[in-house]
Amino acid sequence: MRGPAQGLRRSRLALWLLLPVLVAAFGVAGGRAPVVSAQPSGAITIQKQLVDPQGVAIANPPAGALSGYSFSITPQGGGNPIPLGVTNAQGQLTVGVPFGSYFISETLPAGAPAAVFIVNNQQSIGFTLSAASPTVTIIAQNKVAGTAGIVVTKQILDANNTVLANVDRSGFQFTVANASGFTQTLTTDANGVANFINLATGSYTVTEASRSGFTFVSLVINNVTSQNGASVTVSNGSTAQVIAQNRQGTAGGTVTVTKQIVDPNNAVISTASRSGFSFTLACGGVFSQTAATDANGGITFSNVPAGTCTLTEASTSGFVFVGATLNAAAFPTNGGSFTVAAGQTSAFVVQNRQGTAGNTVTITKQIVDANNAVVTTADRSGFSFTLACGSAFSQTIATDANGAVTFSSVPAGSCTLSETPRSGFSFVGATLNNAAFTNGGSFTVTAAGTNTFVVQNRQGTATGNTEPIQLFTGCNNIAITFAAGTSYSTVAAGISPSGILLAIWRYNNATQTFAGFSPIPNAPNDLNTVGSRGEPVFICVTGGGTFNRPVI
Repeated sequence: MRGPAQGLRRSRLALWLLLPVLVAAFGVAGGRAPVVSAQPSGAITIQKQLVDPQGVAIANPPAGALSGYSFSITPQGGGNPIPLGVTNAQGQLTVGVPFGSYFISETLPAGAPAAVFIVNNQQSIGFTLSAASPTVTIIAQNKVAGTAGIVVTKQILDANNTVLANVDRSGFQFTVANASGFTQTLTTDANGVANFINLATGSYTVTEASRSGFTFVSLVINNVTSQNGASVTVSNGSTAQVIAQNRQGTAGGTVTVTKQIVDPNNAVISTASRSGFSFTLACGGVFSQTAATDANGGITFSNVPAGTCTLTEASTSGFVFVGATLNAAAFPTNGGSFTVAAGQTSAFVVQNRQGTAGNTVTITKQIVDANNAVVTTADRSGFSFTLACGSAFSQTIATDANGAVTFSSVPAGSCTLSETPRSGFSFVGATLNNAAFTNGGSFTVTAAGTNTFVVQNRQGTATGNTEPIQLFTGCNNIAITFAAGTSYSTVAAGISPSGILLAIWRYNNATQTFAGFSPIPNAPNDLNTVGSRGEPVFICVTGGGTFNRPVI
């Protein structure tokens, strides 16, 4: 009698003897024993194809336009859908399935049009796999508006506008739209990308929806900085690149505007209507917004990016611009620039007067040398002028970098113009419309006219004549002829061009030490005033120039 162990050994031996036969019959692929299907099977090959509005196949669709289309089949006799997978970069998908009759369907990517299926050269969604026809090729056609594309890539910036790496850029929503009514909205993926494909040739706006915790900075379209909602033009076969930049946290700052209406004596009229005055706030190419004052004469611009901005009031019929202040300091001109700082508020008060504008008064500053020749390289900024027209108008403005001042909306009548010279300069003379004019003199303003002043100053003190002393690059031994007690800042004002001065040094024989004056920020300064007229100093300059000193 055989025991169980002996029977098991004989069974194993029989299996071992049969193994070569099995291998010969079925083969071994890839080092693994073959798998025999439970039932006969065939293969489906799907080819994605894009066609234009006329039904003509697009020969060279843009990269990525054929990939990512998902397909499934459902038995015609009923049953659950069988997923097949997604197309590769060439728009192809091949998969094996059991023999049988099926319907094919497609799960479309966002924004893609519905598919038409071509089976054996016939439009159909049904097909059969059998021993007689074990394979089938299906063309899945999608009719698209065109082959243009827009790729939006999200960037997150820090406070210094540096792009941050390793931050979550998913979930930002963008809408592309055109004037024909087309609109499509996508959300950025894990890589911060929203890919709009199969677009027709034309112009599209790109708009980012606001997202909590982030502020919009700019769109960069084909390397050009633009505003949110800017347009981009695409053509068949082309793809526009759009970079959408945001900053995490709150925006740079807030700008408020308060409108005031004043009477001819510049008194505020509290009962005047202040609504409907239009202002535009622009910050480079990244921010531009226009708003009108409310019933209280107020406007608030929020989420303003930090940096240089301009505020411009549009003209309002029946009113003239008078002046403005920014954070209680005079703001020189309508449309002037200012700086927005992160987390701070820039508060404007803008005044208008009811009625028509009277006049414009312009001033051009000139600096002349000892021979009354105009010094074109001289610094002409910071010279203060006051224009007063009785009790109806009084305004003080300083010259800009070009030596210019403009008084706008000056009421008609008798006015005076007075200059307060900068320290180290003396008044020489002035002309009004090419006729001689005295400092503080009167003139008449007429409606819609223009009064043009040219005002000349000379570097040095107002008394006595001056003489120019040539300066050479390096340190020049010069006698100071200014009166004792004159500040060395006044002495330095006699040096032109103004930017060449490094320092003025005076040697003290008793202590054998130098005392110095320098206009360079944070440089040590212990030379304050002239000790005695004629004292010797060293004037050190970076280039050739002139030192104007009093003649004694």
